[in-house]
Amino acid sequence: MSRTVALVAMALALTASRARAQAQGPESHAPNVLSTVTVTAKAPSNTLFHRVWHMNEDRNQVIAMQQENRRLGWQLNAYDKQIVRLENRLATVKAEHDRKVDGITAIENETAETHRRRVELEERLKKIEGASVADASTAERQ
Repeated sequence: MSRTVALVAMALALTASRARAQAQGPESHAPNVLSTVTVTAKAPSNTLFHRVWHMNEDRNQVIAMQQENRRLGWQLNAYDKQIVRLENRLATVKAEHDRKVDGITAIENETAETHRRRVELEERLKKIEGASVADASTAERQ
């Protein structure tokens, strides 16, 4: 098929160069009009050798495409496995992150509770100190 196309292209080039050589100049034809070109091509050969040759070319192309498909299939499988590994890793990292966030939240809650108890104890201590100072001043007056 490609040989036929090449022959047709060569025939076009030859006839176009002959037509230019036969033209007497730019006055010989109207502007924007191409000169007439005759295209001739040889019919493809139908010999047994020709058919076998092209069948072998076609077979080689099919084999090459099959190999390329297999290679792409293997590559796709490798990418799928990598996606599964990355998804598992992401799930692990997210779980670890959530565990750490829960731990931080628990520590913050404990800190807030400790701070609340400290404030409560300081207030009780102030009351007790106030009461003991009042008792001491009443004891001195007596």
